[in-house]
Amino acid sequence: MAIAARTAVSPIVQGRAAAAEILAQLGWQRRDLYVTSAEILLGLLECTDPSVVQAAASAFGHRHELRCVTTLTELDGHPSGDVRFAAAFGLSGQDNPQAHTVLIRLCEDSESEMRECALLGLRYQRELGNVGAFDAE
Repeated sequence: MAIAARTAVSPIVQGRAAAAEILAQLGWQRRDLYVTSAEILLGLLECTDPSVVQAAASAFGHRHELRCVTTLTELDGHPSGDVRFAAAFGLSGQDNPQAHTVLIRLCEDSESEMRECALLGLRYQRELGNVGAFDAE
């Protein structure tokens, strides 16, 4: 955790993206590490480099962390299709009306892979019994 945390603030962009990928997998067994890694990932979502944002957004697809929802929903209009895809993946596990609305909107994205990812996210919500995912606008 300490190495990933240090790398997350590295001036080297590839290092920050790699830190996000590592942090996505850390902290499952210990709540304190889970919270710490989520806080670092939230900070990485604010990065200006698309590869770092993409990695951090994707990391939240492995977690049920409601604190990421607002930031991820703001990425639905990002110019990078990779970032939008990662945001859709990150929102897929979130039982939140705001996340559901964005997933529905991303089902109309110009890129077919994006549409499929958003649709799979909504399907996952339905399988979890989160019918609110289909009540969004």
